[in-house]
This record gives sequence, C-alpha cells and structure tokens, in this order.
Amino acid sequence: MVEYQKPFEDTVQELMGRGSYQAKAMVRNKSKVSLEHLFQTKGDFQNPKLLILLGVAGVGKTTLVQKLMMDWALGKLYQDNFDFVFCLKCRELNLLTGKQSLVDVLLLNHNYLLPSIGQILKHPEKILIVIDGFDEFRFPICQLQHQLCTKTDEPRNIDNLLASLLRRGLLPEACLILTTRPSALEQMKVIKADGCFEILGFPEEHREEYFQHFFADEAVAAQAFQHIKENEVVYTMCYIPIFCWIVCTVLKEQGKFVNNYPQTATEIFVHFIIISVKYHNFSGQAGLRACLQKLSKLAFCGVQENRIIFYPEELKAAGLELQDMTSLFCTEILVKEVVGTFSVYSFIHLTVQEFLAALSFFICDNCTLESFYDLDITLRFLFGLTNPSSQNQLAQHIGPFSPAATAQANHWLQVNIELYTTSAWSGEFFMKLLYALFEKNDARVTKEALATATSIGLPSTPLSKVDCLVIRNVFQQGNVPCNMEFNLEGGDLSDGLHVLAPVLHKFGRLL
Repeated sequence: MVEYQKPFEDTVQELMGRGSYQAKAMVRNKSKVSLEHLFQTKGDFQNPKLLILLGVAGVGKTTLVQKLMMDWALGKLYQDNFDFVFCLKCRELNLLTGKQSLVDVLLLNHNYLLPSIGQILKHPEKILIVIDGFDEFRFPICQLQHQLCTKTDEPRNIDNLLASLLRRGLLPEACLILTTRPSALEQMKVIKADGCFEILGFPEEHREEYFQHFFADEAVAAQAFQHIKENEVVYTMCYIPIFCWIVCTVLKEQGKFVNNYPQTATEIFVHFIIISVKYHNFSGQAGLRACLQKLSKLAFCGVQENRIIFYPEELKAAGLELQDMTSLFCTEILVKEVVGTFSVYSFIHLTVQEFLAALSFFICDNCTLESFYDLDITLRFLFGLTNPSSQNQLAQHIGPFSPAATAQANHWLQVNIELYTTSAWSGEFFMKLLYALFEKNDARVTKEALATATSIGLPSTPLSKVDCLVIRNVFQQGNVPCNMEFNLEGGDLSDGLHVLAPVLHKFGRLL
C-alpha cells in the first residue's frame, strides 16, 4: 500500500493496463504505508478523519480491512484511537429498503449493542466506520449539503444516509475508511478526503513466492514462473493475487509448459474455462452450453453497467434459477456470499466476468458488436475469441461458435485497420486495434492487416510499457513494409522506448 499521488480523474485502465502502472508506483513510492500509520498527521492533513483505500478488483481491499479489524480486536492496532470499529458493506446496504437511521444500520450485524448504542454514539471521536466496496453502491451520493442528515436516529433513504456520512453531516468527529475501485473515483469529487492510499497487489518478489507455494515441486514452480515472466503482457497482470491463481491453475493442468503455453490473456481464460467444466457432469454438451449462455449474458449486463455484484432477482432475469447455482461449475465461476440474511453473487474475478461477457457475443443470440465498442477489455477478449485455435478448443466442450458473429468481428477489424491508414483516427483508437490484433494472435491476419499500410501514427499518445509490448509483438508478427512511417511525435515513451527498440529498425521513417 502506497500513498496515491494522482488526481481523482483517473483514466488508467483497470487490471490489464494497470500492471505497468503498478511497477512505476512501486519505484516512485520507495516507502510503503502500513496500517499503523494510516491516521498519522502528514503534510496538510492534521488529524485525518476520512481516508480512501483504492485498488482494482481482487487486489485485496476487503482482505486488508478485515485484517485491520482483526488486529484491532486482538489489541494490536489503534487501541488508543478507537473503542468501536464498525464495517458497512455496500453490497449489504444496497439491499436495505425503506428509510433507515444510522443507528439501524450500525445495529444490522451488531444487535447485541442495542442497549449501549446511544452511549457509544456520544463519543464519535472514538469510533471508526469502514465503508467497504463503495464502487458497488447502487445509488449516487451527490446530495446537496442542505439535504444531509445530521441526527443518528433520523430515518433517511440509504443513499442519503451514506452521503451524510461521507460528506460529514453525520458523526463528523468519527473516522471513516472507504474502500473502492478506481472506477468510482468520479463520485469521489464530492468527498473531502484527508488522504488516499492505493493497494498495489503483488510486487515481483511476491509473484515468484506465490508460484513457489502453489507448485509442490520447486523445479516445476521455477519453470512455470520463468515461462510466465517471459510473457511480459500476462506477467504484468499477475500483480492481482487471484490472477496468479488462475495462471498457476492453467499451467498446472497443462503439465508441459513448453509446447502449448498460452500466449495471451484470452488463451489463459480459454484454458481456465475448459479446466472449470472438464470435471463437472452436465446433461450433455447442450446443458453446459445453456449454463454458459446464462452466465455470459449476466456477465455482459454487468460489464455494460460497471457492476460486479449481482442479486438474486438479476440472476433470475438472466435465466439462472436456483438449480443452476447448485452446479459445481457455477459455484466455481459465480461465487455466492451471504450478507446478513441475504445472498449476493459475483464472478470470481472481474477478468473472468469480462471474458464471459465477450463469449456471449459468440454463443448468445441477438448480440451486436456495437454493444462492445466502449468495453475495452471485453472487446480485446472478443477478438481473442475469434482465433480459430481458441474457438476449436472451447467448441469441443460447449458447441460451435456463431460463424456470423466471428465473420462480423473479423470484418470490423479488417475494415478499421484499412480505414486507419487513410483516415485521421486517434492514437487511442489505433491502440484498440493493435490490442485486438495482439489478442487474436493470428500471424496471417496480422500480416494481411499491415501489408498495405504506409503510415502508422500514435502522436501525442501516452504509452504504457504494456502498450509498447503489444505494439512490439504485433509488428514482430506482421511484415512491416519497408516504406512505412511510424509517427510517435509528442508521445510519452518514458516507460517503453527500450521495449520498442527491437522493431523500430523495420520502419522506413520514424517521427
């Protein structure tokens, strides 16, 4: 965990794009921030009261606050600061109907405090409230200041109650910790935080340590880690603990790493889904396909609406009934969590949800490519799934992919590559095409795409190390015409010029 040094307008792509950002942040922030020092006075912030813990899906935000509460309960942390620590989970707050007071909400999971809650709230300076999963909250919190609640026993709608806490209308003397994904930073503008810290996940040495713990055989662990480290695009994603687990699961199942090692994120998830369905009994291929159709439909709806938490009524709307959820396959992919007296569901990781959303384009009816244009990661998986090898491997288990959907995706890619060489597309749009080619991982298609190009341009485009790795891979795979011009003028290449070096000699002219 390090101090977050970016403005709240965070445009860094979650997960895939953030892997190289994490490496930079590790270098930039030489000293880590420990839980013990979160509430220390620092710089302009005297006696900080409201802190934000930021991190992408699956990086460990909830685990960290659980550790915080456990250490406090064991007398190891904040003993002089707080007499009471409450945790409010936004996925639970979403389920509350009607008007609630803060007292009602605090007692939801602590009903035994009913006789003393009034006395507890008389000393708000000794209270810490953790609000976990703010990005999962269904409602906006942009309440006007004069609408905020100020009384702990006054019933309000749950969105007003949360806004009143965060905007310091309620219990302004209490301390708050808010956990969230970067996707919710836009809403943070109305919150006056006293500090923001980012959980960065596994540094490089912890990734290697994870592989060593996962594989019983030390030599196999070293071989697996070396292979993943050589694939830098996939390796940068391994800062997410659960992605490390997915990668290790795939490598362990394959057994032999050299010949059939997955090269792209799409190929990783193709193998992961195959492993997940391999040992589970369905009523034939049709039963599995029907189950995946429902799951992928749910995944796509969630990605479209930037949601990772699903409630029983949403599962039902996607056609998933209770009997579907008893399948071991479903419970491995879609995890059930009991929150109070309710059940909520989430895919085991956001990348799995995005992969299944992409799969919906090929196995569900009435999907149009236009629906995916703004879903960058899902779109990459979609083009990765047009790879014949990936399709064939999955089709053995779930039946054929729609030929019309595959043709539509291939046509879109071909047309837009051709248009780019003759039109003034933005650098960001061309990067989208390059990522599509990279995930597709089809040397013939890449060569055809580059064959007639005379000019490639990414001017004034900030390029991460991962972006540069993708560019290098695509141009190594394709034949670059000797007269091709490559325009990088004004772009930020501080992280990736050395990465591009092996292919720059192929271009007739560099700008």
